Amino acid sequence: GIANQVVDQVLTPKGKAPTAVQKRLFGEPPAQGSDPRKEARKVARALARNAYRRPPTESELDVLVDVYDLARDNELNHSAALGLMFKAVLVSPQFLFITPAGEPESKEKIVLLDDHQLASRLSYLLWSAPPDAELAALADQGKLNKPDVLKAQAERLLKDARSRALYDGFGAQWLRLNELDGQVFDPKTFPQMTLALRTAMMEEARLFFESIVRENQSVARFVNSDYTFLNEPLAKVYGLEQSVRGPKMRRVKLMNPNRGGILGMPAVLAATSFPNRTSPVRRG
Repeated sequence: GIANQVVDQVLTPKGKAPTAVQKRLFGEPPAQGSDPRKEARKVARALARNAYRRPPTESELDVLVDVYDLARDNELNHSAALGLMFKAVLVSPQFLFITPAGEPESKEKIVLLDDHQLASRLSYLLWSAPPDAELAALADQGKLNKPDVLKAQAERLLKDARSRALYDGFGAQWLRLNELDGQVFDPKTFPQMTLALRTAMMEEARLFFESIVRENQSVARFVNSDYTFLNEPLAKVYGLEQSVRGPKMRRVKLMNPNRGGILGMPAVLAATSFPNRTSPVRRG
């Protein structure tokens, strides 16, 4: 499985010097006279903190150290035992899902998310990645549940280039544009469908989606807008080739009220077409 592949890449063969990645994850070998089991618990705490996206509980650390003990009982050396413990982290529910630290005190079926769950959900939604240092620190301090702090962090993440993940992970799927890359069009019927045009069509949809989200515009702007993003190849589709020159995408005001919004975008129309004709039925 994937966990085995990751561990195999981290651990060096027996007798060879540890890699930089192995040192970063597992630290240096235990010093002479130190307790390897205590060192293993320190490693477990660091691994679990990053993988679980929150501080691990002592009972969670006990489980990981038990895995280390099992490996040592089966005559694995310290590094190999840490590798097995690392594998246990990678297949744990705490890594695969966003989980709270322990059971909620309330007996209600619906409970508030804790700060670390908020941090993870926000980060994975906007970046498709674990929380960064600033977001994790606010969660550790218990400040992320404050509305003004949460809003400020959401705005910070949206301004970052990594927020493109919101479009790739949600916007493109919502508009079904993730299917456009592999879609084949009849070159006789649509000779203008070049790679440059297809790329520009995809970029138009992405930039438009991001502008609405980052500028906090009304959701109605998705279907009723007076602007879009064009370059010269794409401007020809809109009949604006005289006013838009060059390959760079730029924001362009649309004078035709029927061309604004996603419903008239070439990428959306192409994604809901057949190879040789349009399809009003597929467009709903």
